Amino acid sequence: MTVTGESLEEVEALATESKCRVKSWMQNAKLQIAHHKMEILLVSNRRAVQHVGITVGEHIITSKRELKHLGVMIDNRLKFNGHVDYAFEKAAKAISALFRIMPNNFGPSSSKRHLLGSVSSSILRYGGPAWITVLQTQCNKAKLRSTARLMAIRVVSAYWTISAEAACVTDRIIPIDITLMEDYDCYRQKEVRGIRKLMRAESMAKWAKGVQHDTET
Repeated sequence: MTVTGESLEEVEALATESKCRVKSWMQNAKLQIAHHKMEILLVSNRRAVQHVGITVGEHIITSKRELKHLGVMIDNRLKFNGHVDYAFEKAAKAISALFRIMPNNFGPSSSKRHLLGSVSSSILRYGGPAWITVLQTQCNKAKLRSTARLMAIRVVSAYWTISAEAACVTDRIIPIDITLMEDYDCYRQKEVRGIRKLMRAESMAKWAKGVQHDTET
């Protein structure tokens, strides 16, 4: 449920009114709200952190600074920095588990390693079009790349000293930040036929240009 208002009082009033409507509809449908599971997020551009609260049954629900919705961490500034940390930790756990079945000296074949490696990539890419703005900061971009590097190293059975760029080139994996931008462009132009193929060509061009720049540097 989403409500908007010019003041905290208006937001609280609209949220309470909407809550009552939802509760009434659910009672008519012979359903009940799990009051203790409800969460509130107040999104505001005000410098000072603000809070609202509404009464639901016997519970007073107070707004949080961050919550998870459909697998994406959303904060009260819509910066999504928390989601990067969340995805980083979740992907790291998956990589740690895969390490035990993907040792450098033996284990799955190259094709199977690529398939297993796609697990961490899927975790990092999940919901990308919603939080793509995090790539505007080098810190977040570095976090995502460092996680992708861990998986690439295991897929190609490389030494830990290999760079992220070299691991991606060896593994033929486009850097995660470029892939996320590709996902975003595909989402924006999803009505265009064959858009994934077109965006993949652009991603390859960006990657090649970046590798050439790093080589010259």
